[in-house]
Amino acid sequence: MERNIGFKERRYIEELRILTRSTALDCVIDDRFDRVIYVIRQGDMGLAIGKKGENIKRLQNVLGRRIEMVNTPRTRRPLSPTSSSRPRLPVSSAAQTTARSMSW
Repeated sequence: MERNIGFKERRYIEELRILTRSTALDCVIDDRFDRVIYVIRQGDMGLAIGKKGENIKRLQNVLGRRIEMVNTPRTRRPLSPTSSSRPRLPVSSAAQTTARSMSW
């Protein structure tokens, strides 16, 4: 789903970048609950929050709204039907022969 980011959202994203040096991928302005929800790039959440939430408090004072931040979801590679969840390791021919000769 594509979403157009308006002038106000871009301004809020830029304010976050200036104050925290972190990157927001998206910003949702929720007028009903008087808050701004930022979607933060993976790995930048610590920068965005700051020590003891200092950056969030500063941003709330600048924007005059409550701030919420969420991480981008980690994407997973889809598994093919034939692959297992564990990575395959190369097995030497000696190990294969030993495994075949053992009867349990």
